[in-house]
Amino acid sequence: MEVHKYVRNNNEYEPSNKDGEPEMISAGFMTGKKYRSAGVWLTPKLPKDQRWKNRTYKEFFTNIGIEFPTNENGSIELSEIEEEDVIGMPSLVDVKAYTYTNKDGEDKTSLRVLNVFPWNDGARKEAPKDTDVPF
Repeated sequence: MEVHKYVRNNNEYEPSNKDGEPEMISAGFMTGKKYRSAGVWLTPKLPKDQRWKNRTYKEFFTNIGIEFPTNENGSIELSEIEEEDVIGMPSLVDVKAYTYTNKDGEDKTSLRVLNVFPWNDGARKEAPKDTDVPF
């Protein structure tokens, strides 16, 4: 499986290498595997001065294509998202090596999703009925 190599440019990823040229790389080793992230959660009814705490929740779901309603002031009204709202939604993820120490004191390394970005030309896929979402 060949995919575009992406380079981060501020908060967006562009399909190019360090020289600005498009480059295809092999991603076959990633096919069919599951990757974990730190997760996202919604903290409802935060005081107005602490609403920044839900920023990661909002960014994660808007980046995979979820649209939240706005109130009469134009502010986004966050709501709880269910599995059926997200299964099959297209996104690009930033996967990096993550090193940790397990309970036996051994250093371990795994690949972890650090960021999720919109896949602007991606299309939603129909997931099999027995799909288990990893969050």
